[in-house]
Amino acid sequence: MRELKIRAWHKPYKQMCNVSMLQFDYDGTICAAVIIEKPLNDQRFVKIDDLIIEQFTGLKDKNGTEIYEGDIIVQKSLGSNKSECRGKITYKEDHAAFMFEVYERGKPVMWLFLNEFNPEKTCEVIGNIHENPELLEEK
Repeated sequence: MRELKIRAWHKPYKQMCNVSMLQFDYDGTICAAVIIEKPLNDQRFVKIDDLIIEQFTGLKDKNGTEIYEGDIIVQKSLGSNKSECRGKITYKEDHAAFMFEVYERGKPVMWLFLNEFNPEKTCEVIGNIHENPELLEEK
């Protein structure tokens, strides 16, 4: 069984936080979380409306960095072809899977199942959608 880990983007403070606890409503939906704020590691109880919860995919990139929803990654070819794809990690409910949403010219053009290629050999996390959205824009 894979490790279940989450992080949260704290919208009011525009900061990525670790999550130490989730609180669920009677119907099973997340209603609040205890986050650990950087740099002082302060714990704070926060309503879910102020957070964007992102789950760990269970995979790491070629540098050993954990890959989460919302991460922006570059996927490079293993062969002599020096091509690369850039995109973000999303969770698709209809497929019940983490997907690599590939971007070209600032727009998503295709989705690949993250577990169907070798991110630990070909991918690198270069940022996340909250702190580095410009990484998906047209160059």
